[in-house]
Amino acid sequence: MEQQPANPRRAGQDDRPACGAAAASRSRPAAPHGGRAQTRVPHTRGVQGIKKMRASGNLAARVLEHACSLAKAGVTTDEIDRAVHAMVVANNAYPSPLNYGRFPKSVCTSVNEVVCHGIPDDRPLQNGDIVNIDVTVFLDGHHGDCSRMVYVGEFAVVVGGKGPHVTGAAPLPARARA
Repeated sequence: MEQQPANPRRAGQDDRPACGAAAASRSRPAAPHGGRAQTRVPHTRGVQGIKKMRASGNLAARVLEHACSLAKAGVTTDEIDRAVHAMVVANNAYPSPLNYGRFPKSVCTSVNEVVCHGIPDDRPLQNGDIVNIDVTVFLDGHHGDCSRMVYVGEFAVVVGGKGPHVTGAAPLPARARA
């Protein structure tokens, strides 16, 4: 499968709080010997922090549900990215992947043999594709993150013969068969 060229980088904030390893390193307590502690202690900021984490996770789940509903034959992953971006921003949040490092989009879409953190592009999805959609939002100081693997097209799980297998309107690509 040939990677399609990515569309231009989406505009976003460059001054958002650090996330990932940078944020985690700030939340680790110092070890008694002066170095970094070996275990991380979650810093929840109390009851309000937990409520905010729950809200960001719920928003991420709703956005993911919407994004997965769009994964149909003929739809491009860039169209899914635009819909994700619009829904996140409409909910007063920020799409965490956008401009993280050099990532140019608001969602990660990994199609077929792309293992993770695929960049949305103009390639239309086809029946038989598998796509992982990874949504992360930053809402009220907290990240919500979730992903789901989606099969494009109709399928059914058949039991018999050599064991359970998937069959569908279009056969799975050879690279996706177990």
